[in-house]
Amino acid sequence: MSRHTAVKRMIQKGSYIDSEEEEEQEVEDYDKYADENFSDDELICIVILVEEFDGIYNKKQIIDALYETDGNSDAARNLLLQRKQKLIKQESKVLSKPPPLIKQQSSEPKKAYHLEYNVDKFNQPYPPIKYKIQPQFNTINIIIAGHVDTGKSTLLGQILHQLKIVDEREVRKHHKEAQSIGKESFSYAFLTDSTNQEKQRGITMDVSYKVIQINDKLFNLMDSPGHMDYMPHMITGATQADYAMIVVDVCQNAFDNSLKKNTVQEYIYLMKSLGIPLLLFCINKMDLIKWDQVQYNKITSALEQICGTAGFLKNQLLFIPISAFQSQNVTKQHQCPWYKGLTLLDSLSNLEHPRRHNDRPLRMLITNKFQQNEGKLRGTIIFGKIESGQIEKGQTYVIIPHGIVCKVKEINDGKTNYAAEGSIAEISIQCAQEQEFNEIKTGYILCNSDIPIPCSNLFVCEISTLDLECPFIKGTQFIIHINGQKVPVQVKKMNSVYKDAEKQIILRKFPRAICGLEYAEIELETETAICAEISTNIKSLSQFILRDKLRTVALGKIVEIKINKNKLKEGKILHEQQI
Repeated sequence: MSRHTAVKRMIQKGSYIDSEEEEEQEVEDYDKYADENFSDDELICIVILVEEFDGIYNKKQIIDALYETDGNSDAARNLLLQRKQKLIKQESKVLSKPPPLIKQQSSEPKKAYHLEYNVDKFNQPYPPIKYKIQPQFNTINIIIAGHVDTGKSTLLGQILHQLKIVDEREVRKHHKEAQSIGKESFSYAFLTDSTNQEKQRGITMDVSYKVIQINDKLFNLMDSPGHMDYMPHMITGATQADYAMIVVDVCQNAFDNSLKKNTVQEYIYLMKSLGIPLLLFCINKMDLIKWDQVQYNKITSALEQICGTAGFLKNQLLFIPISAFQSQNVTKQHQCPWYKGLTLLDSLSNLEHPRRHNDRPLRMLITNKFQQNEGKLRGTIIFGKIESGQIEKGQTYVIIPHGIVCKVKEINDGKTNYAAEGSIAEISIQCAQEQEFNEIKTGYILCNSDIPIPCSNLFVCEISTLDLECPFIKGTQFIIHINGQKVPVQVKKMNSVYKDAEKQIILRKFPRAICGLEYAEIELETETAICAEISTNIKSLSQFILRDKLRTVALGKIVEIKINKNKLKEGKILHEQQI
């Protein structure tokens, strides 16, 4: 950490105040803290710490901690942990103070929501629910994933152009804009990369949502980031998907690089852990290798082998050679002598609608929130996927784990009065207290108040490990990604190791260690209470991945929910509020 000597000198003299700054300040400090100023090793160290302390410290604060410790990552981690403990103590003092009295706005009785930690209820099957409305399930959600610079955004932009969802004037506008900054080949990508920072850096930084219609089917296409700094955003998008479209660069050097960095493998294992039933591989940039069949076969064979190891069958894989920039094999068949299969859009139109249920309790996974003062849908907005159940306009629900009671005002620009399982919806809500909107985070769940989602900190899980640098032992710490949440987790207990995925034959009871490529049952304890389901109730909300140092180390699902009562008080009242 020899760079930025002026900043380092300020820290050493004690004249620098470490405080949380606004986003505008981060833009002004770009020259000080930009990625280009650091070596690859330094960047890896920064990214590991950013992922570990996500939601607590921003990237600039973590870099400052490294300056204070002369680039020693272990010392910086300890320093950040000490500061984190101080923050927790300060928050606990604030929470211990009695809440201020709230003036009653109406004569209606005050509603108190109690979050109960009832383990017996958590592990019981849900009774079937009869909804008034019989929904039409006609939307298919597809995540577009792939390593950085494989052409994901270009592909989506070309689809929007060919289907005339965007007009020629807008295409010409983005083409001129791309030319002006020396990125002419990014002109179609600019149709989906909306922010100036994304356009300047030439990478996607957040998930972009676009709706298209092919024949009688609606598709919600989600363009996700490929850069490792924004992997959590990609994972959040993938949790909303029914199918996955993985874009692969056919050029040998680019493909070898993605294998070396483990990104292709990670995408495939992630999709398997989320229960994605089919992977559609777009082998892109075929025009650059003049549609060489030998190279294409080499890439597809390598991908088939990785998918087989992850547990996918051959009939769960589709391979399509394309050129996204030239729109070859995207909307129209390319005159290729050796490929006689379908185009990309024809393959999409043949996808079956995922099986939906209409008798389970409401679970809406919140992936974003914002305030909106323009358009038909105004006010406090939450955005996310309805994993089960239905939302009705005018009804009152609760957001777990904070127990925020809210009323639904509008759904999807007022076009409908309900939204059902499988839908990705924008919903305008009214909270009892305006400041409670700030407490809503990615991974929170909107649900029925009478059948809330389980919220706990101790789980019995079935996992399958990947190639490991070090085996799992009791006390090992990871980052768990589940339902859009990302929290520290610790291996509390190791129950057994199985012979295979069927888990019929136990090889070792209470093992001292779990090695790579093994199936096991373990108990995981999270640092904070999280929302989750057991796999027999709502499978999509039980699946997770474990990551360590930017690598996925295990896939798993929750089979039983327990609780550590030393950390959580049973029957704690979270809120008293009134709509």
